[in-house]
Amino acid sequence: MTPASVRYLKALCVGSVAILVAIACGNPTPQSSNLAANQTLTFPILADFGTLDPAVSDAETDQEIQQNMFDGLVKFDNNLAVVPDIAASMPTVAADGLTYTFKLRTDVTFSNGDKVTSKDVLYSWNRSAAMQGAYATNLSAIDGYDKVSKNTASGAALEALLEKNDPSVTLTGLTAPDSSTVVVKMSAPAGWFLPAIALSGSTGEIVDINAVKQDFDNWWTNPATAIGTGPFKMTSRVPKQSVDFAAVSNWWGSPKPTLTKVHLDVSVTDASTAITKYEQGGYDVYGYGGYSNMPVADIKRIQATPNEVSQLLLQPKVRSYWVSFNMVHDTKRTAVGPFLLARRRPGQDAPQERRPRRHQDEGSDLHLRPRELAQQADRGVPAVAVARQPGGRRGHPARVALAVHQGPPQGLLRAVPRRLAGRLQPPSGLVRQPMGQDRRLPGLGLQHRLRHQGL
Repeated sequence: MTPASVRYLKALCVGSVAILVAIACGNPTPQSSNLAANQTLTFPILADFGTLDPAVSDAETDQEIQQNMFDGLVKFDNNLAVVPDIAASMPTVAADGLTYTFKLRTDVTFSNGDKVTSKDVLYSWNRSAAMQGAYATNLSAIDGYDKVSKNTASGAALEALLEKNDPSVTLTGLTAPDSSTVVVKMSAPAGWFLPAIALSGSTGEIVDINAVKQDFDNWWTNPATAIGTGPFKMTSRVPKQSVDFAAVSNWWGSPKPTLTKVHLDVSVTDASTAITKYEQGGYDVYGYGGYSNMPVADIKRIQATPNEVSQLLLQPKVRSYWVSFNMVHDTKRTAVGPFLLARRRPGQDAPQERRPRRHQDEGSDLHLRPRELAQQADRGVPAVAVARQPGGRRGHPARVALAVHQGPPQGLLRAVPRRLAGRLQPPSGLVRQPMGQDRRLPGLGLQHRLRHQGL
């Protein structure tokens, strides 16, 4: 594999746990005289795509493929700062924070040659809001989102509504005064909006109206319609076997791609089998991005192999988890469980319940049923306990803490308060950039765009 290919690989694998790269020791910076004639990168991904449609994609692995096919108005740079992408510059923001005005670059085209206009932006974002994929709430600050999010139409029916700008699927806060201007009006100020739409491979990315409407749900599966503005385009796809990409000639962005082709092997689903093929020279890399699931045994073996240890790259990987508790019990849903305060009585709402008993030792309210949780622990089932310290004077919120306990039941109640000395703020306090009900964190840069050129 050439040094240029190495650079592409390392860029796309940032955040992975372990990757294998066929790389020589020394300075990886490429020199034009050192480039091989065949600029093709080959690697496995161990599973076929769930979807490459930015409106509904929610898998890290899929999004890391998409970031080479699609662009948004803004993106993250290598320092996680939000910078212009399809937009000619950062938007002008009104003093009240409610209006963002974007000016688009006039030289941006899709890989099929179609020119990108403000109409494509409105179509892409209205479509994403109406389809209600996992990251639809990235657009939730835009005026009219609440109404569009209630859409139930799909497929051809939704496409028909979008084409005629039906109010039920049109964000009222999105307008296009001309072909290169997009005006976004918010329902309330949202400082997280730009990082949200900068998240690569998700709802902020722009798709080609002319391509999508040919097959509304499956356009991304066909190389003829899998059209984006990125530096690479799909050229062939055999489901569960292989996918090929090629650099877009005369791509509008900079720097231009060095690789000419990328071949993804989807037929191998076992990590150790793929590693063996890599060691036999069948792949240029193993462990692409989110597909890095190298078995520990293989990592240790390679670390002890003198001629392979230099090819093993270990990278830290950041991941966020969150837990949601549905505290409501009503006549339409017979919810049960240790966190339900309604004592299984229908029509009761947890927040209206009387305060739980006081845990004298720690000065906290314990929102749990000790006996039921103890029984879970006795059976070897991990039990989750929630401790809440009531809020004090006005403006000081209650504090929440979680603990997972597995072991002797008699240790459960003792473990919960004492092992949570530093209690956490409520969920809204944990999220610097609230993204709606699912609490996603697009602004932390876990998926920021990383082009292979120049890295």
